[in-house]
Amino acid sequence: MAALSVSDAVVVGCISALSGVVIAWLSGHQRRSAAVQDAELRRQEKQEDWNRADKVARELRERDAETARLLVEQNALVAATSKETHDKLEVIRVDVNSNMTAAMQGELDSAILSAALMRELIQLHRDAGREPSAETLATLKATDDKISELRAKIGDRLPPPES
Repeated sequence: MAALSVSDAVVVGCISALSGVVIAWLSGHQRRSAAVQDAELRRQEKQEDWNRADKVARELRERDAETARLLVEQNALVAATSKETHDKLEVIRVDVNSNMTAAMQGELDSAILSAALMRELIQLHRDAGREPSAETLATLKATDDKISELRAKIGDRLPPPES
């Protein structure tokens, strides 16, 4: 093999020195390029995550809006049904109260008639010179009490007189 000249040795030395620099530069450039690619990939993945989250949020808002609409619709139906039921119950209440008041009035009329007949019987006994029995007097007292009670109950059930 032939000996290298000084200029050849300088060229080989420069090439050796430059090859280390070039390799270091290429290695750094590849690392930077890989880091940029990784950062871009992470940014794209984040964007895809955000897009999925936005889509889910949009779907939830749409479902919430539909749920709210259905709830309003159902509340309207319940309110209408409730009013209808209330109106029917009011009619029933008025009918029952009317019937109850009429029954109480019939009972009062009977009690008044019974009391009048008992008073007449007592008067007939006294006119004949006899005292009425204690049982007859007690029954008249109970009937008078019942008349007072029925008048009070019927008075409570009737609407107040219009002025």
